[in-house]
Amino acid sequence: DYMKFVQELERYLAAELTLERVEQYPVGRLGDIEVHFVHYNSWQEAKAAWERRKARVNWDRILILSTDRDGFDEQVFEQWKALPYPKLLFTANKKYSNHPDSLDFPQYEELGCVPDLIPKREFYKDDVLINKVNAIGGRFNDSVS
Repeated sequence: DYMKFVQELERYLAAELTLERVEQYPVGRLGDIEVHFVHYNSWQEAKAAWERRKARVNWDRILILSTDRDGFDEQVFEQWKALPYPKLLFTANKKYSNHPDSLDFPQYEELGCVPDLIPKREFYKDDVLINKVNAIGGRFNDSVS
């Protein structure tokens, strides 16, 4: 669903978010895709956060972040490369790591993909992520404030 979402951002951000179900966290629906709000305890909290974030989208300064987890394969990689936005892929797979918009984590090559990088903040190590995002940010139109 993530790739479908980022391929048609305007369509999905214009869609009404509805409650699909509640598991350990709320799960919403935007048309034909699900949105998992894993960091929220209630539907009300998740929907309010969604509306705030949606209102802050700056169409001139979009950066798509992705990982090579959860079914990321050659077909998804081709779709990802074709996205019309600046993008950054966190990967442990040599097939994808040579792409200029990839950030390689070779220590996870045996896993076949990057794990959840947030707990250890590994993507901040040595300012690698910040430097990469700043380089990508140079592609944005400088006239936009």
